[in-house]
Amino acid sequence: MDNNKPMRKYGEDELTFSLNVNDYKEQDREKLVQAGYPDAQPSDFKGYVVVGGQRYYMNGNQKKDTWIAGNLKKAPPKAETPAKEETPKKNGDLDDAIPF
Repeated sequence: MDNNKPMRKYGEDELTFSLNVNDYKEQDREKLVQAGYPDAQPSDFKGYVVVGGQRYYMNGNQKKDTWIAGNLKKAPPKAETPAKEETPKKNGDLDDAIPF
């Protein structure tokens, strides 16, 4: 096994997906009702898929025992997290010698 090969990030790398069981269906249902969609049903599965460098939300519903169907919605681009600037140390900040 090649240990130098980078790990694949499912749902982030090109042509990969990540799909999970929606354990929060009841909370999602309450949000849909509050948003004015009382008849809408929350999805059984949620995840991401990356195609052509674009990330999509993926929602799926269990239609039959062996069939899951759903839709995709374009996800907004990930926000770049700014690099943390190193704060200069103030005089006496943890640079003291231990007295014993």
